[in-house]
Amino acid sequence: MVAGSDRHTHGPAPGNDARWLSAALALILAFMAGEVVAGLAAHSLALISDAAHMLTDAASIGLVLITARLAARPPAGGYTYGLKRAEILSAQANGITLVLLAAWLGYTAIRHLVTPPEVAGGTVLAVALAGVAVNLAATLMISRAGGGRGAPRSLNVAGAFQHIVTDLYAFAATAVAGVVILLTGFNRADAIATLVVVVLMLYAGAGLIRDSGRIFLEAAPAGLDPAAVGATMASRPRFMRSMNPRSFAAVRRG
Repeated sequence: MVAGSDRHTHGPAPGNDARWLSAALALILAFMAGEVVAGLAAHSLALISDAAHMLTDAASIGLVLITARLAARPPAGGYTYGLKRAEILSAQANGITLVLLAAWLGYTAIRHLVTPPEVAGGTVLAVALAGVAVNLAATLMISRAGGGRGAPRSLNVAGAFQHIVTDLYAFAATAVAGVVILLTGFNRADAIATLVVVVLMLYAGAGLIRDSGRIFLEAAPAGLDPAAVGATMASRPRFMRSMNPRSFAAVRRG
């Protein structure tokens, strides 16, 4: 058991999980290609930012599939514990890419706030609504890969899941921007929607970096107080009688 793993595990994905992840990857890549064309035609930074985020979605799922295979390999050579931690490296890489991409998009969005281009609101709205549907489907597929009950338990799969969920919110914000542009002609709504996406990406990315870092540092699970656990154990006479004196002293110190 790895300290700091919280409720996440990092074992390899079974074959059925790989099929769900591969299906999500194919769906995302197909839609992303169309979105790039639509974003350039509509002069929409929000659509381009969503497409860039979808590229990181695809990369994160690809990392999940690769590292799951690495983690399944038995210990060999100098890697006496195998390569299971490769999945945590993948989760950390997903978090870092989210933060870096958010920084670039934030800079570009601020420039568009100062000098907004003409944006085709109808195209933005139509593509954003299609993006919501695509990301809902991809979210369902990845949740199936993670056990089918909400967010995945594997931190590695959870990294890809965070990418997709953040992208879903991003498309919702872009759809709102499309409506505003259509009704009012306020082109800066496109850049504002991009900044909303940036905030979501920073939040998701920082969470992944923090969780993966806690695992590497062997930290206690989040929300667990080791001193309180030690005090509770020390208050139970039957448990304490089963321990040798040295272990008893360590528990009392918390």
